[in-house]
Amino acid sequence: MEKHISNAIFYIFYVITVLLNVLVINSEAELPAGYLTSRKYTWTEAKDSCIMIGLLDKVQVTDIGNQLGWINAAVEYTPWVEYLKCNHVKPQYIAKEKSVPFGDQLLQCLQFCEEYRFIGLQQSKCACLSLSEISGDTMKSVCEPKEMTTCLEDQYALCANSSSEAFVIYKKVTINEDLQSGNCLNVFDYTGRTKLYQANPCESLFSPICTPEDSATVYSHSSSHVWIKSVNICSPDNLVSYDVYKSLKTSHNGRFWLGNTRRHSMQQLPDVNVNQTYCIAVRIRKDDHKVFSFVRPCNEEYQAICAYTDITSTMSVESPPGLESKESIDNVLLMALIITAVLAVSVLIVVIVLYRRRISLRSGHQQIPAQNNEVTYAQVNKPTKDRAPVIAGEPIRNNTADDTYDHMEHHRLSQNQILTESNYDIMQSVGNEELENDYDVTSGTDRPRQIVVDDTEEYSHVEGEVEYQELKDVST
Repeated sequence: MEKHISNAIFYIFYVITVLLNVLVINSEAELPAGYLTSRKYTWTEAKDSCIMIGLLDKVQVTDIGNQLGWINAAVEYTPWVEYLKCNHVKPQYIAKEKSVPFGDQLLQCLQFCEEYRFIGLQQSKCACLSLSEISGDTMKSVCEPKEMTTCLEDQYALCANSSSEAFVIYKKVTINEDLQSGNCLNVFDYTGRTKLYQANPCESLFSPICTPEDSATVYSHSSSHVWIKSVNICSPDNLVSYDVYKSLKTSHNGRFWLGNTRRHSMQQLPDVNVNQTYCIAVRIRKDDHKVFSFVRPCNEEYQAICAYTDITSTMSVESPPGLESKESIDNVLLMALIITAVLAVSVLIVVIVLYRRRISLRSGHQQIPAQNNEVTYAQVNKPTKDRAPVIAGEPIRNNTADDTYDHMEHHRLSQNQILTESNYDIMQSVGNEELENDYDVTSGTDRPRQIVVDDTEEYSHVEGEVEYQELKDVST
């Protein structure tokens, strides 16, 4: 019984586990889906052509390969800022503060201190500084190298560690250049040509160009590095800023990082009537459908990634053949899981009830015999008949006047019987016989053995003894 119960419980939980796995797999398969338009558009044209997908972490798009596709998102850049090292700021110049999350320290601080020219940044705190310039009147001292490090979860910005007065200071600057998309500034400078300033991704590789803080001279490095590495290479000097490099009378042949950076924020569903400069195109990794975003000028042409449906709009786009909605499958699987769970609980309750009933019945049938070593003897007193005389020459008949009933042997045999088959009560049997045979029942352990004789019976346990006695009488 216990084996059947365990098998039933195992089977129930196995079915529930299978259904849960199917639901999880099906939910993972239920990623947002889209398709590519057949032709390329600028971002504004793409927005008018279909309902594009928005900002997503993962999306399924058939046959996109490694190409870029427009989505319904555009970019807004913060002002450019210049990195100005780490300093201990006097408290009276800290106008207001705000906690900022890891990864967006610089972005949120620039948005929070929109009306301030200088900002101070720690790992989790932003300070708006009421400064006009960095000087000994506004700063206590320069930070130790150990008091500054890369911002947590933003590897292309610098933050001060958790000190109440230590901040990495940035200054907002104006750059009137036709720049590309990117968060870090670099310059292309070739002898005899115009200097070309461009924004590039901060992970691009260019050479650092440095300047001492108290000197107008500059020097460059021949090796190429990412922007944050170039800042560290110049330390304790500064990476040359846009304003300083633009004022130089000499030119340097090469491509160099400058000490200016910015951040951008992506906006989903921007107003189509607003003239966007930079928009978001994405590339989707084939194996896990992960989305990688890239900032591109909105006038470039790419295919649009259109959504199959858009519940936020009255418009709808017909789904291409080959993709079916799995909502009904999800509902069926969920209903099957609920039904299975209810049946599992019901079966478990029934099994437990039957098991308890079986245990109670088994315990009810099982009887414990009483431990009693006391022997009960019975003496039967019946009228005896006269024994017929023995005539010589005739065969001897077994004509006993009294037969003997051995109650001890009967009691021993009755004890060997199976208790469940017969509940033989010796005393009750003797009591029934007393009504007919005048029994004298005596209970005790030390009563001497007595012989009971009944001449009406055909057998006797002392038959051999009687026959022997009779033969002896005849011979005498």
